[in-house]
Amino acid sequence: MRGAGVGGHWWPQRGIVLLRLRISQFLAMLAIVLSGLGCWFAVQPRGTGNEALVDAARTAAVRDQVGAALEAAFSYRHDDPEPTRRAVAEAFGGPAVAEYERLFAPVREQEQLTLRSRVAASGVRSLEGSRAHVVVFLDQLATRGDTGESSSGGAQLSVTAEEIGGRWRITGVRAR
Repeated sequence: MRGAGVGGHWWPQRGIVLLRLRISQFLAMLAIVLSGLGCWFAVQPRGTGNEALVDAARTAAVRDQVGAALEAAFSYRHDDPEPTRRAVAEAFGGPAVAEYERLFAPVREQEQLTLRSRVAASGVRSLEGSRAHVVVFLDQLATRGDTGESSSGGAQLSVTAEEIGGRWRITGVRAR
C-alpha cells in the first residue's frame, strides 16, 4: 500500500495537506499585514523631506548666499586682508570658523599672495527646514606679489549652512 503509515493511515498525504494549509495561512496573514501597512502609510502625513527639490526660491537663496560667502572668504589680498576677515566673521559660525582657519591658514602663510576665488558650480544637496547641505566647486587663481607668477586650481567644498535671521550662515565646511 503506497503511503501507508502506522495503522494504515496516509501520513505522507496528511503532511502535505498540513504543509499546504500552513503556507496558505502564512500567505493570508502576510497579505493582511502588508495591506494594513499600505493603508497606514497612505494616511500618514508626509514629511517635508528635501525642500531643495520643490522650493526653487529658497534653494536659489541658499546657493547664492553660500556661494557669495565662499567667494569672499576664499579670496585674499596680502596687502589688504581685512575684507577676507570681515567676510568670514559675517558668514561663518560655529565649527566652520575653525574648519576655515585650518583650510585657509597655508594661504596666509605664503607671503605676498593674492588669491581670487569664483564659484564655478554649486548645488544644494538637501534643504530641510533651516539647514542645508551644499556642494561648491571653486575656481581659484593665485598670484605671487613678489614674482607676478600666477597659477590656477580648484577646490571642491562640502558646506553645511543654517538659516539664521533670514540669512544663510556657513556652519560647516570641508574640502572634498
